[in-house]
Amino acid sequence: MTSRGPFLGIAATDDGSGTTARSGAAFDKEYTLRLARAHEDHGWDRVLFAYGSGSPDPAPAAAYTASRLERLQVADGNATRGGMAGYLERKATDIAHPINVLEDAGLPHRDADAFRDNRPTYRIAEPLIGFYHAIMRPVWDQLERPGSAARVWEASRRRFTSNVLGPHFEQVCRDWALHHAAPELVGGLPARVGHGVVHDPKARVGHEVDVAVIGIADGSRPPLLAIGEAKWNDTMGIAHIERLQHIRELIAQAGRYDTTSTRLMCLSGAGFNDKAYAAAHADPDIQLVDPEMLYGMA
Repeated sequence: MTSRGPFLGIAATDDGSGTTARSGAAFDKEYTLRLARAHEDHGWDRVLFAYGSGSPDPAPAAAYTASRLERLQVADGNATRGGMAGYLERKATDIAHPINVLEDAGLPHRDADAFRDNRPTYRIAEPLIGFYHAIMRPVWDQLERPGSAARVWEASRRRFTSNVLGPHFEQVCRDWALHHAAPELVGGLPARVGHGVVHDPKARVGHEVDVAVIGIADGSRPPLLAIGEAKWNDTMGIAHIERLQHIRELIAQAGRYDTTSTRLMCLSGAGFNDKAYAAAHADPDIQLVDPEMLYGMA
């Protein structure tokens, strides 16, 4: 039997083309994941994310896709143990001990998926290492030349926001929900707070939940007190609330949690538009959380 090399596909972050304008954001998470999953379902081994002057930084798309697929490998940006093993061209068992040692040293942090069993993802725990990997390492040759820091920083701002500030803000929101949020705001006393991906069987996509507040289980199913979306640099509106409403319906259908009283939280570093405020005013189950509330200044 002859062996074959890996089949390599090309991914995209939106549905635009050379003749058709994109219908959504430059980084459309659901479209990106749907396209990558189509590669996985049809036997492709890896996908590459191209980069151009008019396209978004591919690193967030690569990390997002790698953490949500089982077999498909993404060139760089791997956040699962299987993805990291594939990138290193090793078996997952071969890298188990090195990862455990790194975990013991507190460098990566392993997060369990709140909605799927045995699907942990890894994130860099030390902010300085995260900054180095996202900002400094890609342009190290530039930084070795004196006087280049300002130019490098100007070109790296968008990558810093998406790769460093965004994930850090999401973790700040989870820590706040677990340790500082008033129980009446999140719907009760949290037993744990995590994040994860909710599968949509009809659309065949996964919806990311940045904050999942899980209560104490008195019966057969633990209560899901709240789910939330965290955006550091985006003004949030009614579309974010409607997305959370749809995700809550999917969670209820799955039956893993009791969603009878699940609240919806929008957590933003940039604020909210008038429609979001109107929706929150009309429905007490919708909570808008700004930096003043996060840091106890409200």
